[in-house]
Amino acid sequence: MPVKGMQGWLDYMAEELGLICELTQWGKRYSLPSETGHGTTESVEEPGLWCVWINDFTLNKEMKPTYIQDDPLLYILFLSGELRF
Repeated sequence: MPVKGMQGWLDYMAEELGLICELTQWGKRYSLPSETGHGTTESVEEPGLWCVWINDFTLNKEMKPTYIQDDPLLYILFLSGELRF
């Protein structure tokens, strides 16, 4: 099933991994339950203007979604560490 847009991506991740969400002063922080992995993904945002995602997690399961960008926004990825597909 294709995943469409950033909110669709987050909904997909939340459902597949059972993410636990908490609101922070700057946005949202999602934690992985131990059965699906460990770590967090966090958003720092100014709604409607910009959003920065900070990801620091390791998954215990393989995921192979298809992503479709649904808007003309620009996404930039900075990676420090390892990303395997």
